[in-house]
Amino acid sequence: VDLIAPSIVMMPDYYIQQMKEYGYEVRLFDSLDEYIASKHCATIWYFTRLQIERLGDDILQYEGKLREAITIQKEQLHALDNALDTSQLIFFHPLPRHKIYPEIPSFLDDTPLNGREKQSINGYFMRIILLAACA
Repeated sequence: VDLIAPSIVMMPDYYIQQMKEYGYEVRLFDSLDEYIASKHCATIWYFTRLQIERLGDDILQYEGKLREAITIQKEQLHALDNALDTSQLIFFHPLPRHKIYPEIPSFLDDTPLNGREKQSINGYFMRIILLAACA
């Protein structure tokens, strides 16, 4: 499991320790640049929205740097070509993505990297099944 986030918003140590106890190898990275430079990148990426509004006023001063660390950029895609077989690479996101600062920018919407469409369709059908089971 590769976790990518600046330490100020990284997953709490408790959860990381729990993953390790269950036998997962957990690697921590401060930014996408650092992760891509490792040249050992996964082919399935799951982004989550940086929820600054839930982190308190102290974090607001770091917002720009935090967003920069976890937002995929065009230049990084070229570096990814050297790190893995990008024909297998896919990006997921739980949606909604931030309107102004999306972690997966809109320039990727019409590319094979976009896994959000299939993910949201599957989520839609899963909710229908769950609602039908409750009826």
